[in-house]
Amino acid sequence: MRTLIKAVSRVVTAQAGSCCRCRFPLEDEYGKYEGYESHDNWELWHQVHDNINFEYFLKCTGCGYELAKQYWKDSDGTFVDYTDGIADGFWKTPTVDSRNFPKRLTEREELEKQHGQVWNTKELQKDFTVQGFASPCVLVTRKSDGTKGTLEFIHQPRFYFDFVAG
Repeated sequence: MRTLIKAVSRVVTAQAGSCCRCRFPLEDEYGKYEGYESHDNWELWHQVHDNINFEYFLKCTGCGYELAKQYWKDSDGTFVDYTDGIADGFWKTPTVDSRNFPKRLTEREELEKQHGQVWNTKELQKDFTVQGFASPCVLVTRKSDGTKGTLEFIHQPRFYFDFVAG
């Protein structure tokens, strides 16, 4: 299942966007022409995938080209976090924010601050068996001890929190 997370608020570099087929009116010393260039017409998507390098991807809104997380490199070769910290795996990888945004709490950090432990979909599947959904709750059985209960969840990004036994 694929889920749209947000529009990307920064330009994807020419190196990262080199396979994007969008053409733009350009001009150089030889005159006007149509060609490829870095642009900000991208959306961040998430999909359930067994390889974390393909869980998050950018999708060009112009031509539909998809760029997997493992290829998110800036022109100097450093990794760019287009999720602004949404993807859990990014905490293990040094990232460069090309626009140097000030640090802000991610939605996950906010939820952890308010509710304690928070699970993403993979973590949920490891710790619980899902019995059913009744938005904004999910009925679960905890695998470690068989306790049944509920978790609340949010959609984008998908996080589960506030386990209540019973």
